[in-house]
Amino acid sequence: MNQNISVILNRFEKLEPEERAQLKKRLAPEKLAVLQSFMLLLS
Repeated sequence: MNQNISVILNRFEKLEPEERAQLKKRLAPEKLAVLQSFMLLLS
């Protein structure tokens, strides 16, 4: 589980800002909330 999360976060960090915006638009609200929570933990 932790390995999967770290892989997802690493991929997200490598995205350009425009690609991040497109990904956020496509994510379901609950998945976006989880992603944002992890990004806050990393910052």
